[in-house]
Amino acid sequence: DAALETLERAGAANPLDATLPLNRTVLGAMLGRRDAVDAAYRDFEQMDASELVRGVTEGWWRISRGELDAAAKIFDETYSRHQLHLLALACAEAEALRGDDRRCLHYLDAWLGKNPYALEAHWLRGLCYGRLGDAAARRAAAREAAACVARLEKHYTNTSLTVYRAYFTARAGDAGDSPAALRSLDTRREDTFTRYLQAVTLALRGDRSALAAAPTPYSPIYWLNNFSRREMDELKNAR
Repeated sequence: DAALETLERAGAANPLDATLPLNRTVLGAMLGRRDAVDAAYRDFEQMDASELVRGVTEGWWRISRGELDAAAKIFDETYSRHQLHLLALACAEAEALRGDDRRCLHYLDAWLGKNPYALEAHWLRGLCYGRLGDAAARRAAAREAAACVARLEKHYTNTSLTVYRAYFTARAGDAGDSPAALRSLDTRREDTFTRYLQAVTLALRGDRSALAAAPTPYSPIYWLNNFSRREMDELKNAR
């Protein structure tokens, strides 16, 4: 919210900078602030912006309105013309939100090709394979992600990486941290996605009661929440 207010003030001082309403549109969409998104898009429409900036802004505006097919089409066309790798993630998000997991995987592969340590993208990749019913591909993707975390842990030591590694190891079906070891991790000061993964990993290791305490990652509209709900439903319905 504070960042959105800062962007609004910057826009008032720099009325010709089209990147400011672009970022207000994206941030407003992530916060679920439809009013902020519409206000940013009204400002943007009056500006002379590049085709690339226009495509990204309109795509996120469409996502905020629930027009997922239109958003996916706009992102895809913009990515095809400009081959900007940052757009690959937006394309993947839009495709996953509208339920096309194969298209989502296509774009995630492009994104991870440039950003192999984008751990949330590895997470989404696994969910897509799960929805497609490809258990072998899901396990292989989880092992690849766990290996990425292990490489990061050679340089950084923190609780979030420990939780990520435990999650991907559990998703791969490999031996790993025990429920007792997972519960001993103090994640109270970590971000909500780390705490969410801790609860999910406990469930994967057999402690289904942990799901009751799983927090919602970020705001209810942000894309991680749309996909975390899918994962929660999958785990709750598993036999």
